[in-house]
Amino acid sequence: MRKQFDLSAQDGDIVLTEYCEEFPPLFNMVGMASRIKIWRRRTCRDKPMNRSYKYGEPAYYTHPPFLGQVNADSSQSAFENDMFRCPLFYHNMPRTDFLLIRNEDTWCLREVPEIFLLGQQCPLIDVPGPNSKKATSFSRDFLLVFLYRLFLNSTVQPKKIRMEEVRKAFPALSEGSIRKRLKQCAEFKRTGIDSNWWVLASDYRLPTEEEIRAHVKPEEACAFYCMLAAEQRLKDAGYREKSLFLDEKEDEDEASKMDIEILCAPWHTTRAFLAAMKNKCLLDITGAADPTGQAREGFSYVKIPSKPNQRDENTPAQPKKLVTGTDADLRRLNLKQAKDMCRKWGVSDAVMNKLTRWEVIDMVRTLSTRQARVGDTSVSKFARGNRFSAAEHHERYKEECQQRFDLQAKQLGDDRVLTTDDSSSEDDADEIDLMEKNLDALFSSKSKTQREVQEEREEKERKELLKMMSQDSSKKEEKDLPQKNPLANIDITGKVLVIRRKVKNSYGEIVEKKETVRKPEVIEAYLKIRASKTDQEALRKYVQENSDEEKEKLDKLRRERRRLQEQIRRSKKNKRRIIEQSYGGDLDESEEEDGAYPVVRDNKLTISKSLLKVEIL
Repeated sequence: MRKQFDLSAQDGDIVLTEYCEEFPPLFNMVGMASRIKIWRRRTCRDKPMNRSYKYGEPAYYTHPPFLGQVNADSSQSAFENDMFRCPLFYHNMPRTDFLLIRNEDTWCLREVPEIFLLGQQCPLIDVPGPNSKKATSFSRDFLLVFLYRLFLNSTVQPKKIRMEEVRKAFPALSEGSIRKRLKQCAEFKRTGIDSNWWVLASDYRLPTEEEIRAHVKPEEACAFYCMLAAEQRLKDAGYREKSLFLDEKEDEDEASKMDIEILCAPWHTTRAFLAAMKNKCLLDITGAADPTGQAREGFSYVKIPSKPNQRDENTPAQPKKLVTGTDADLRRLNLKQAKDMCRKWGVSDAVMNKLTRWEVIDMVRTLSTRQARVGDTSVSKFARGNRFSAAEHHERYKEECQQRFDLQAKQLGDDRVLTTDDSSSEDDADEIDLMEKNLDALFSSKSKTQREVQEEREEKERKELLKMMSQDSSKKEEKDLPQKNPLANIDITGKVLVIRRKVKNSYGEIVEKKETVRKPEVIEAYLKIRASKTDQEALRKYVQENSDEEKEKLDKLRRERRRLQEQIRRSKKNKRRIIEQSYGGDLDESEEEDGAYPVVRDNKLTISKSLLKVEIL
């Protein structure tokens, strides 16, 4: 397989994978490969596995690849690549479910024996933030790779490209930034046969295909695209561009002041997870950034301070309690009382007889502190250091991670069929009816292919649209009457508009292009134009004025007008020069008018409207 269209699901083994997250931080692109590994502890290398796996290769670890540990007698399969690693859970497909594959003119129906459910992603690379140094560097390298490929695909000598081709592929970049990259390998020709072309420099060596692929990695492109998608979702939610990014040098306390939607952005979560795996910080395991929401079955990839029991800035400091000279002073506790307290906590006399007085007192302090932490306040006066130490804080963090990891594995590995909606959706029913009609039309017309059936349907819709747009102008009075707008009562809150158009590609074939509109104001304006006949006239006029043919005619008229203006200007300039040379004086421009005659007065040439006419031979 060398190209994308070589990939097909019609033959070979096939499995389906489903993400448990609505918006995973990272995504694979078409054609990228992943591996299935079966992780076990290194100490279990010689022990047999607890179950057999159809797919996957064994792998052993010393440091856990997930936030939780795999049990000693079990194993955990994982779906991983160079970007992320996910826990993998096997499920059997129902015998009544099949996979329907649609090609250009053919349909294929096949069984799918297994489906894999992917747990929460464990990123292996970080997603660059908007306008960060890493994102800017990738954009620069990606533009250079695109320019290299354009020059390599050029069939003329010397190799040359146009600026319009680059601007079409990178509409967000300015022409100045594109020129800056082009100057590194090409030269702009202003005259000659290569006018307005960027010609490859004669002393510049184009890199090979292997060097180009090493310049920009596919994983970096996937991370960049995921950043753009997440940035667009935040902008649609109303966030500004400046508030989307948290600088690496900022304090961790600044992160707590940000909105939870921004903290859930992939450039924040991936960086927090990688730092936590390197023991540089801790994660808010049960925080609001959990992708499972109220189910509380996932991890929240948000940084929290490594030090336990951080006091809030708004909370006043508690006054220190003095124990010197009080009944809580351990130095005033005699040995007999200390041993009696230790006996209550289960310490034997044989152990206490081996200890000195101060060692017994230290045992009283340790045991009373431990009891105070579990809620026993009977001897809390001898407790010291009620705040958790850093080691205990990390120990509790690991226990929470293990509990959440086991809970997620239990829920995702369950074979029970769960449903969240008992009623069927009307939209799904409409889609099913439309699919049935398409299948009936396809199988009923055996002599026609699917493309022909689709072209006939599109031609019918086009004729109906032309008929609607070409109505007689005598019906303007009917247009002024109030009409019921069928689209006026549609609630567009939280919805998107999908527009499908038929365009011609570079090979002359008609293909379908889908455009998604997410802004509510644009959707409202579009629906208004489609629903109102008055606006349809304006739309038709706008389409006619902005069509390619009309634009070409206007450009041609503008060029002709400029040519005639330039010709008139040159003609006047030549006429003036001839008059000045013939009469040896300066022409008074204030008196120059069409149809006037030249007259010399005081060695100065002027224009007079008298009947005297001077002919220049």
